[in-house]
Amino acid sequence: MGPKESIHDPLENSIPFLLRRTARYFRLGMQSRMRNYGLGISHWFFLRALWLEDGITQRELCKRIEAAEPAAVMALGGLERSGYIRRVRDKKNLRRIHIFITPKGYALRDELLPHAFELHALGVKGISERNLTIVRATLDKIRNNMAEALNGEIAGNHDL
Repeated sequence: MGPKESIHDPLENSIPFLLRRTARYFRLGMQSRMRNYGLGISHWFFLRALWLEDGITQRELCKRIEAAEPAAVMALGGLERSGYIRRVRDKKNLRRIHIFITPKGYALRDELLPHAFELHALGVKGISERNLTIVRATLDKIRNNMAEALNGEIAGNHDL
């Protein structure tokens, strides 16, 4: 470590801090919009994945959005009580639960996606498509590096 370097460099140099700070604003924006529908931000990612493909198992859904299964139980319970999804136990394997979007849940897609697109547009305003491609590739690389590095540590941890 050189004379001007410190283990206490400014937070603005910390990738984890920058990611958290940036994600926080997207989360706050979407959360305030979801509140108008009686939903929380925890419901958003489950809905988003299910709009792409429903009928998948709860475990597969959690894997796709990298969510902990205990968090899924709570979020999916709220979505089911609101009539947006239904959970169906697999008759061949009673431990498997398949998640299906209801017509009411599909209708919500047309109301919520424009909010997500609006927030995305606000966030990337003034950034060229070339730079956005680089940002996406860089974030994917960082995520993959961390997943690989922590694989042994998180293999038994379902709180992701």
